[in-house]
Amino acid sequence: MNWNKQQIKFARKLLGVFEEYYDVDVGASEICQNMLPEEEAESLAEVIQSVEVKLHMATGDASGGQYKYAREKVLAEVDDERDYQDEKWGVRDLPIDTWFTVLDKQLGQAATCALDRDVEGLRHQLVQVAAVAVAMIEAHDEARQANALIDKYGMPNKEPS
Repeated sequence: MNWNKQQIKFARKLLGVFEEYYDVDVGASEICQNMLPEEEAESLAEVIQSVEVKLHMATGDASGGQYKYAREKVLAEVDDERDYQDEKWGVRDLPIDTWFTVLDKQLGQAATCALDRDVEGLRHQLVQVAAVAVAMIEAHDEARQANALIDKYGMPNKEPS
């Protein structure tokens, strides 16, 4: 995003006008839903949200305001899903190809929700996809750490059975 200083200044001023006029911190959907007819509200909300996103991108403030909160909320949901998966399945020590099979299954379920236009189901499946990806990263890191220990100290001795 390459906005010049004038465009950034204009976007900040535009958002400031909404904040001042409606005497609130810009929350496009709330302002629009409460103050305007439905059709106009949706259009204006899209414009305001677009300006906010572009402003954050242009200023390098991708972590600012509601976007940081949204990311934290999503990451907390992914973390909760990871906990749920561990409770349900236990900590899984799977080969990488099996992990990809699990991830592929989750992606397939997300794609099905998208094709069915099941918005809530899609979101739920995407959280599961992210949680499986996190589990894969955890397993990968643990395997690397175990391999480093084996390289350093050799294979552990097995007790005779």
